[in-house]
Amino acid sequence: MGTGQPYTSLTNAGGVFDALNNGALAGNTTVTITSDLTGETGAVALTALADGGNGYSLTVQSDGTLRNITATATTTAGLIRLVGASRVSFNGQQPTGAQNLRFSNTTASAPTFSLTGDASNNTLSYLLVESANTNAGSGTIVLGSGSSTGNNNNTFTGLDVRSPGNATTASYANGIYSAGLSGTVPNSNNAVSNSQLHNFSAGAVYLAGSNNSAWSIVGNSLYQEAARSTTLIFVQVAGGNGHTVSNNSIYQTAGTNSAAFTGIYFSGGAGHTVSGNYIGGTSSGASGGTMTVGSTSGNLNGIALVVGNAPATSVQGNVIRALTNAGTSSFSNGINVGGGAVNIGDVSGNIIGDASPTQGLKVGYGYGIYVSSTAAATIANNQVLNLQTNAGLMGGCSCSASTPPAPGPRP
Repeated sequence: MGTGQPYTSLTNAGGVFDALNNGALAGNTTVTITSDLTGETGAVALTALADGGNGYSLTVQSDGTLRNITATATTTAGLIRLVGASRVSFNGQQPTGAQNLRFSNTTASAPTFSLTGDASNNTLSYLLVESANTNAGSGTIVLGSGSSTGNNNNTFTGLDVRSPGNATTASYANGIYSAGLSGTVPNSNNAVSNSQLHNFSAGAVYLAGSNNSAWSIVGNSLYQEAARSTTLIFVQVAGGNGHTVSNNSIYQTAGTNSAAFTGIYFSGGAGHTVSGNYIGGTSSGASGGTMTVGSTSGNLNGIALVVGNAPATSVQGNVIRALTNAGTSSFSNGINVGGGAVNIGDVSGNIIGDASPTQGLKVGYGYGIYVSSTAAATIANNQVLNLQTNAGLMGGCSCSASTPPAPGPRP
């Protein structure tokens, strides 16, 4: 499809989505984009594929050249909308192995991709995904309400989620945002892997409310490339059980953040795994220089947990280093447990700080590990190195029944 082809649009009336909604697949189908597609409106969503019950798939790919699918005016529901559609793949890697599809939506209140109505078993892979969606209750990629089963088993891998034109300005609020229909119809078993999400004003991944379960957020680079003035929670999980956040790098290549910062924040659910993440520094793996939060009172937390009691949440093998809060009255911690049962380091010890004093953790006051939860906590095998304070108490580990300040409100 493209210029000179039978179809010249994906989402406009008379385009590919319109044809698929009114037809049926006779087999696994590939749509190859052969030119840039400008003026996409998002007017037509792709609904459940008719295939006679055969389970056929649909793949949308490039012809081997970078193709741009752009819109400047869309419905508020989004540019590319899957409503109950399943087994759909947008694959920028085919056929050449590069990121050869770029989807860009400059509408300030609309996502670039939206999955609703039990959209499941879909894949977005090796795409450039750009957004100007500043709505804090939305995202560049949105998983909304399901109908009867939820939007489940979707895969997001090899993505570059960014501001339009790859600008370093924070043009969008959240990278990936999910809010399921209910606790019995959650968005479940979705995976975000091996992707870059950068230059957001709120968060890279935000699972809102309790209607999400068993997500996997693994092996991603989540970062800022310029100074920020908004509260940043790079990964926030507000509820649901059994989520995994592992092997991600959270950092800031340039500038400071003048508001509160939290790397990973669980504010609900139980039985989570937080492991192998690197938080801090100016490059992947908490390397390079020091990541600086310039807030005078905003808290800095590498990992913050307010979770349920059963099963316990596991926090293993994380590295939190090269982090500085320039404020003198901020309560900041490497790992902050405000509620629920946790196991910290009993399988693989966490490292908070660094052998080099200049690459440790420096804050107003706080601890390497701070636990105020009254539930069971196992804390073992961890290293807390070279903690420094600007003005007050700094300790390696504290277990207290008092309640610490929250990591910071969502914008």
